[in-house]
Amino acid sequence: MSRLYVMPPRRAAGGPEADAARFPQTEVWGASGEFIRAAYTPRKDDDDWGQAGTLVREVMDDAARDRLVSNVVGHLKKGVTEPVLERALEYWRNIDKEIGDRIAKGVKGG
Repeated sequence: MSRLYVMPPRRAAGGPEADAARFPQTEVWGASGEFIRAAYTPRKDDDDWGQAGTLVREVMDDAARDRLVSNVVGHLKKGVTEPVLERALEYWRNIDKEIGDRIAKGVKGG
């Protein structure tokens, strides 16, 4: 059986330190079979927007979508510069065009 040991991150000088006496590192990860290195083969539904779009359209109800729009608009109106604002609006439109348009309308007041 192969064993994978996860190394803790290096800590900055004077930063927090794990208490090994109270919390000993006893985890050992194992796997049966071989580990291979291979390129990932994307599926047709692999993209950056699908899961978020499903969440907005199929999981959230109207009230949750309203809260989402209100929260995003509130944050974007707090001094987000124009190039970043346009990217954020594009991001939300890629997730869901209607939500993105509502956010844009809320931010730009139009």
